[in-house]
Formats: sequence, structure tokens, C-alpha cells
Amino acid sequence: LRGTIKNFLSYQDLEKLVSLLSPDDFVEASGYDDSGEGKNSNGKSKLGGGRAYSAPTGYSGLGLKELSHAKNNSHISEEEQEERYNLLLKIRHSAQSATETALNLCEGTLLVDFTTISEKTAGGAHRPHADNCLHYFKDEPNANGVIQKVATCDPNREHPYPNRVAASILYLNDPTSGNFDGGQFYFANRTNNGEVERSVEV
Repeated sequence: LRGTIKNFLSYQDLEKLVSLLSPDDFVEASGYDDSGEGKNSNGKSKLGGGRAYSAPTGYSGLGLKELSHAKNNSHISEEEQEERYNLLLKIRHSAQSATETALNLCEGTLLVDFTTISEKTAGGAHRPHADNCLHYFKDEPNANGVIQKVATCDPNREHPYPNRVAASILYLNDPTSGNFDGGQFYFANRTNNGEVERSVEV
């Protein structure tokens, strides 16, 4: 099930959150390391039992863990740091409720295990993936007997979060903001080596 919700945030909340963010706040590869401090000494991240997983290219983040241990930032006061933290919690709850409604689930059914504000730099990319399994492309015949590559969860590779069932992505800006040019989010088809099935310009 895939869907898009426009105008999810109020303009006031959006402007406030963005005004409280600075490029210096973001941590490289945040969320890909158990310590919450970004990459380890090998330049890779660790998830689940110390296994190394590479973070997406050109990715940095600012999650609740970093916000709850925020260092003294010169661009915002301690009161503003707390306001930023609470605002992210508010937005997360709204996203949770919207996802539950979209999936026709009772309120409070989904448990949130990861929340972050991510920043992509020039050339940044996040390859097609699943949030609950590590996949490979398996040869399978289609209805016409033609062999095609189909993305399949690999039972021999353990993912650290196999119980995930939903994901929400909220865009805080777009090309009209003047902050960046280009950018595209797309859903990959399970067949044909993950070719683009549907894309969303961002």
C-alpha cells in the first residue's frame, strides 16, 4: 500500500521547525550506528549485533536521540532546543496517526521505533531497499514463462528490524524553497532489477 498526503503539516509548524535547524546540527550517518554518534572507526555503521551496514550516500540526520542530548548550539537557545524536540514529537505523532488511518488500523496500533530529520547533500542517494529485510534478485518465471529478476527477502541474512510494517517520509521543503535543485523519490518495482514503478518529484 503506497500513498501520498499533501499539505500534511501546517505552514506555521513547518516554518518553525525549519527555522530551528542548522546544517551544523546534523550528524553524518545518524541512525546507522548504535551509539547515535554516526559512523564508526571503519566508516561504516553498526546495526544489530555489530553487523556493519553502509549509510546512504550523502546522508546525515538529526534524530530524537541527538535532540535529547543536544549540545549547546549558538544559533538557538535551550528553550528553543526543547521546543524543537517537542515539535518533532508532535509531527511524529501526526505521521503515526495518518499512517494508521491509511492502513485502516486502530489508533495506537503502530509502534514507532525510529524517527529522524534527514539531510541529503549534493549527489546524495539512497538505493532501493526494504526497511524490514535484506533482499536479493531471484530468477522467477512470469505468467508468460519469461524469466525475470524478482526482489526477494534473503532468509540467510538477518535484518535488525524484521518486524517493521510501515514507513512514512515527510518532505520539509521542495525546489521552490530555493534550498536545492533536482531530487526524486521513487518506488522500485520488485521485478526487473528494481526498475522505477512510480516516482514522486521532490
